[in-house]
Parts: sequence; C-alpha cells; structure tokens
Amino acid sequence: MTLEDLGAIGNLVGGLAVILSILYLARQVHQANHASIASTSGAVSAFFASQLMQIAEHRELCEVLIKQASGETLDAVESLQANLVLRSQLIAFENYHSQYRFGFLDEAGWGSRRAIVANILSSPGARAMWDASLAKEQHPAFARAVEEELARLPR
Repeated sequence: MTLEDLGAIGNLVGGLAVILSILYLARQVHQANHASIASTSGAVSAFFASQLMQIAEHRELCEVLIKQASGETLDAVESLQANLVLRSQLIAFENYHSQYRFGFLDEAGWGSRRAIVANILSSPGARAMWDASLAKEQHPAFARAVEEELARLPR
C-alpha cells in the first residue's frame, strides 16, 4: 500500500467523519427544537391556567363574566372588569399565536387555543367588545386568525 493509497483512505475516513458529525448535529438541533416547543407550550399553558384560577377565586367577577357572556347590560365597573379580563385573555392568546407563527407551537397546539378564543368571543358581550375595539388593538395576523375562526361560527 502506497502513501497515496493511505492518503485516499484518510480522506474517505475524514469525509465520513464530517458526514456523521453533521447528522449528529442535525439530530441535536431537532431535539432542541422539540424541547423548546414543549417548554414554550408548557409556560404559556401554565400562565393561562393561573389566570383562569385567579378569575375563579373571585365570585363577583365570575358573576360579571356570566352577565357579560349572556349579553346583559353591565354597569360601568362591571363593563371595565369584563373588558380587562377579556383583554388579558386576548394578550395570552395573542402570545400563543405569536409562538405558533414563530414555530414554537405546532398546528395542533394553536388550533386548540384558536377554538377557545372563538368560544370566548362567541358570547354576545365579548363579541361586541371585540367588534367595537379589541380587534383593532391586536397584531394584524392574530386578528385575522380570530376573524377567520369567528366567521365559522353562527352570529
């Protein structure tokens, strides 16, 4: 075996090592991406669950939200309470949508939350608030996604 043959074998081994390294790195990046998605989904879900529990702990606020959902007339304080709760929920959902747009939530993750947004906004009071001003305050991509979901619901 000549020195030239050994050099060729060395080049082949080196090339295989580079290919194996690239495959290993691709796998590591893929796993890191999945870990990031899981972490993001968990953090956003924990935030929203915490928010819902805070609402549930206040009977008066729950009563206001029931009135708002049924379309009953709210006084000024009740209207402000309902508006602030809806705004905070929309901020959380807009965050979900941003995470989805940037690839940190998958289609199924955003799809389930999109249905929840539509359900919340399907009540007469919440829908009126959305139409009056809240839709204009959201990121345009999120507002379009919500409008598409609402278009599927009966008015």
